[in-house]
Amino acid sequence: MLADRLFGLALIAWGVGFMTFYLFWVLITPFIPANTPFIALFPDAKYANYLVATVGGCGFIFIALYVLRTKMKEAKKKNAAKKAE
Repeated sequence: MLADRLFGLALIAWGVGFMTFYLFWVLITPFIPANTPFIALFPDAKYANYLVATVGGCGFIFIALYVLRTKMKEAKKKNAAKKAE
């Protein structure tokens, strides 16, 4: 149970970190002059949509795997309880 919670917490932390980076990239960098070193941390804005689509797809896959893993563990526990009866 603890491993499930840690996995879920890691997914949430990763998502919050990515969204923070993305919000800075899309909402703040267009208003900063191009010659500042801060801009070097971010790729061109044209990649924003590709990155979101890729990360969103991967995030969906990871969440689906997490749910599947949890459901399989619950099914194993139910089967073990039925066999014990």
